[in-house]
Amino acid sequence: MKFLKKSILEIDGFTLIELIVVLAIVGIVLSVSVPKNTLKNYKLELYARELTSDIRKVRYLKLTKGTEYSIALKPSSYLVLSENEIIKEVELRDISLRYDFNDAIIFSHKGSPKVGGTIGLTDNNTKKRYKVTIVPFTGRVLLQKVK
Repeated sequence: MKFLKKSILEIDGFTLIELIVVLAIVGIVLSVSVPKNTLKNYKLELYARELTSDIRKVRYLKLTKGTEYSIALKPSSYLVLSENEIIKEVELRDISLRYDFNDAIIFSHKGSPKVGGTIGLTDNNTKKRYKVTIVPFTGRVLLQKVK
């Protein structure tokens, strides 16, 4: 009679250890696959935040160091320059840039941009968009998601 009783660790033919192992394997598979999907969705936001940060940094460097710093814009990349020397080059993969001013962002020694305007970043696959605005006179840099 003693051997006919089910163990507490057995549940309808499966042991508790087998169930835990299966759940652990499923959890590992899901944790590996989910971040890859979500990373694709945030690629545009990451590039938009990086561009915004670089613009603010160029403004700050111009205010503090006085050296000529600028950002040269291209349709799918941009360069951070210091007196025509490349400091940083960013290639925007599957992202296109559109801007309504010259192809360079330059700040004065007071921190105001030579020309203010808007830079649009569009994901070529999902068609989602972000907008970076450089406010004339003040030089404030704003990031906004376009719906």
